[in-house]
Amino acid sequence: MKAVLGSAIAVLFSFAASGAWAADTYPAKPVRIIVPFSPGGGSDTMARVIGAELTKSLGQSVVVENKPGAAGMVATAYVAGAAPDGYTLMLADVPFAANLAVYPKPSYRLEDFAAVATIATVPAIVVVGPQLPVATLADLVELSKKRPGELNMASGGTGGVAHLQGAQFAHVTGIEWAHIPYRGMGPAALDVIGGRADLMFASAPTVVSYVKEGRLKALAVTASKRSAVLPDIPTFAELGYPQLTADNWFGLVAPAKTPPEIIGKLHDKVNAALASPAVQEMLAAQMGTPFPSVTAADFQALIARDTQKWVRVVQATHITAN
Repeated sequence: MKAVLGSAIAVLFSFAASGAWAADTYPAKPVRIIVPFSPGGGSDTMARVIGAELTKSLGQSVVVENKPGAAGMVATAYVAGAAPDGYTLMLADVPFAANLAVYPKPSYRLEDFAAVATIATVPAIVVVGPQLPVATLADLVELSKKRPGELNMASGGTGGVAHLQGAQFAHVTGIEWAHIPYRGMGPAALDVIGGRADLMFASAPTVVSYVKEGRLKALAVTASKRSAVLPDIPTFAELGYPQLTADNWFGLVAPAKTPPEIIGKLHDKVNAALASPAVQEMLAAQMGTPFPSVTAADFQALIARDTQKWVRVVQATHITAN
């Protein structure tokens, strides 16, 4: 009996020691952050901001790799099936939760992932192309009611957060838009600029530079207060739509069963990066606010809550995707 008990204790110590050793030696090679969308969108921007800082603190290259397709589910399925060793991470944002509400048979489950750390929150902005004869959100609503179903709303994909936010606003105001899904927010923004689409809801990092350059007109922002970056743009709450007040979140997730010691190390490194003045300056330029999580479990709970929120929006707007 003593021999058996001694063997069991030895095994437990062995597992504990191996986990600590994994965290101590990690990373021993480059780490990849998979972005589920094309370059130029908010997710891509956040991955590159945090990736550059993690490269310094981890002592290994952190490489950003874009894998767009199926509203982010191509990349999500890929990361879910990757080795749980901390070398393949994914930049997750609101669509990661929303897809579970939109798709009857999504290619992943929340249980396929381990939350690592939140990075930042950013508001969404409703923007229109320079060719559209509107100057305010009220103008857009009026024009949309005069031309029901004629204006084209671009998004980064069916069921993505931009699509859901646009559909939610259309539902609240009783207007109708034609939806044009793209393979990412970057291409969608370029088509709004070029006049091939009329408007879009987009996370701030996707469009803020275009707004500053005058290539897009910003009509409203989903933040709770105006941004110092675009102080002339009113909030939806100011304009009578408080239910549109929301921030998009960004964070890192890893395949399920990634050792908790590695998750903990990455979580701490991300939080340290968010305290860096350089990172804070880069986020501020994109209308982003650092959003450090207390624990990885806090992020996991946020994803679960957000999924339920989008279930309610999907039920109200009757959005489905295959």
